[in-house]
Amino acid sequence: MNYIKFIEDSLSSSSKPFWEFVGSKRQSNNGIPRVMHLGNTIARSGPEICDMFSDYFASVYDSPSPAASGVVNDDCDFTHYCPTLGNISVSVEDTLEVLSSLDPNKGAGPDEIPSMFVRCCATQLVMPLYKIFNKSLEEGVFPNLWKIAHITPVFKSGDASDVTNYRPISILSCMAKVFEKLVYQRLLHHLRCRLDGA
Repeated sequence: MNYIKFIEDSLSSSSKPFWEFVGSKRQSNNGIPRVMHLGNTIARSGPEICDMFSDYFASVYDSPSPAASGVVNDDCDFTHYCPTLGNISVSVEDTLEVLSSLDPNKGAGPDEIPSMFVRCCATQLVMPLYKIFNKSLEEGVFPNLWKIAHITPVFKSGDASDVTNYRPISILSCMAKVFEKLVYQRLLHHLRCRLDGA
């Protein structure tokens, strides 16, 4: 209690002890119980629990069958203003807008590049990323490094020690998130064009 009182009293002059205290509390409790189970299998150590989550999430993931290559375009008279899925590209302006709008409070993903860094360096990064994104769209190849994600289990409800009561959340690399937002905007525009023209 004396330590907490010291932190409260020193908050007006220095916030460092307060944030160190908060950080220590976050690290000591990640919300995952120390003993987890999947059916009759029990895990008691960090690596065992991670492996158990990995096995469970892999077992419930339903991989879609590979789609045929290429895009089938139907005949319509509004293709002049509605791009087909085969010719999507991103602009420098849109890329800069997405880079500049990144949430600076988001942590780094597998690439260990924080959003704050990308946002602050948006004007320097926009041209190389613009070229990489368009090359990726042109060739239909998504960089392998951007496919890597950190998986975090998030509790849904029920018994917190049961692995089946968690769902996986993918923490993506910063550049993958930027690319995803840009493609999302194009897909949304494409679908709206199709619906408006139907």
